[in-house]
Amino acid sequence: MLDEFLPGILALLAFSSGIGPGFTVIFELQSGLIERLRVTPTARLALLAGPILANVVAMFVFDALLIVVGMLFGFQLHLGLLIVAVLAGLLAATVTAFSMGLALRSGGEIQGFAAVVNGINLPVLLLGGVLLPLAIGPLWLRVLGHFDPLYYLVNAARSLAEGHLATTSTWQAFAVLVPLCAITVFWAARTYQKAVA
Repeated sequence: MLDEFLPGILALLAFSSGIGPGFTVIFELQSGLIERLRVTPTARLALLAGPILANVVAMFVFDALLIVVGMLFGFQLHLGLLIVAVLAGLLAATVTAFSMGLALRSGGEIQGFAAVVNGINLPVLLLGGVLLPLAIGPLWLRVLGHFDPLYYLVNAARSLAEGHLATTSTWQAFAVLVPLCAITVFWAARTYQKAVA
């Protein structure tokens, strides 16, 4: 049971940990910190990368604690968990960059940002198959799941947690998450550069 449940929770932590930095950016916009960053000689990408990397590291700490607790209840460690860590880091970086870029686009209005985040959050979690695999759902739900990046991480994490390293779900997760992360970070960097210009 833990082999099915715990990998989904690891993926859930990767997704949900990325939303918080957006609220931090809203606070920075309201307090005037973003305007003060305009005079710094630091590269704009570095200003964006700092919170993203800090968030990914924090997610790794929580994931490690969750795995240790899971081991106490019989969860088996496999080499595939290192690949899960890479995939979870990609998703956490993607969601963090998206959250920060969206917060900058909202212009510091927390209501608009919170509405968009809450509107996206529940469908992404339900279509990701975190708590229950989508394979037991109806066909339309399984088709919609393929448009959710969390779905690919959850499937790969479940497969890797069982010790299967080179599976189709793992390659699909990399094929979806790597370009999605690159595109999202690029978009967020452009948004950040415009906001701090």
